[in-house]
Amino acid sequence: MHHHLRRAAALAAFAATLTLSSCAQDADDPDSDESPAPAADADLAALVPDDLRGATLSAVIGDSNPPLYSRTESGDLTGITYDLGIAAAELLGVELDVEANSFESSIPGLQSGTYDVSLWGTDITEERMRVIDQVPVGRIGYTFLTAESAEPLADTMDAICGLTVAAIAGQTTIGLLEEQSAACEAAGDGSVTVSTFDDQASAGLAVKSGRADAATVNSVSGIYIAAQDEELALTGPTFNEHLTGIATAQDSGLGEAFAAALQQLVDDGSYEEIIRSYDADTFLIDEIAVNPPTDG
Repeated sequence: MHHHLRRAAALAAFAATLTLSSCAQDADDPDSDESPAPAADADLAALVPDDLRGATLSAVIGDSNPPLYSRTESGDLTGITYDLGIAAAELLGVELDVEANSFESSIPGLQSGTYDVSLWGTDITEERMRVIDQVPVGRIGYTFLTAESAEPLADTMDAICGLTVAAIAGQTTIGLLEEQSAACEAAGDGSVTVSTFDDQASAGLAVKSGRADAATVNSVSGIYIAAQDEELALTGPTFNEHLTGIATAQDSGLGEAFAAALQQLVDDGSYEEIIRSYDADTFLIDEIAVNPPTDG
């Protein structure tokens, strides 16, 4: 992976329509955005549980990890998972009242009933599917952001031995970083120090300020961030490739409904149109079902 990955030309059209606010949303003071009145597909709307048909559902999302989810300059939520969630909700005849909050709040929020849907882009794992229902919307891997002025990381996980790595709290990469740290120590190299942050913007700031040597980032967001921020570079290996998606409370029936609506978006071409509008072709999948098979 090249240290000076920028892809500015490929992202110019996207950048013109998606201008980020200069600071991340405070997870302790969430804002809300309500979707417009939906135009339902009758067959899909019938899949929504009786007590939720035509209702306004509460949803949670991040707002500082473009192009998956972020804010426009005017403060409106936007991004791949946001757009897909809104489009699916319209087919289901429900509205989404979407709140920006931390990832760590999302799964407990689904379990407690605070939220009906999470649009966070939650990595799909067997462990998580024991407590929530997950619906894939795309495929990602993870890599690293480092300071533009720093020596680029080699394309091997051993490159992070002895480094401080920033990661989003609750992210699946944390366990893998800890495993790599043990491997580094066993090889006689320095351990990996993992520092956790509420969102991607904070992790990136830690790198730029020198508090961390690198930050984990999903492969789709990494391309965008490195193209937009001249102080950061995309470097090192790609690892932890898997499906990511939206989530609902376990056995609520909403998972099946959203999966069917999203599959309809795949079938009619709307899904691909949304993904390609963010120049995120590597994110594309062609089959969506609740709680899909996974390697881990």
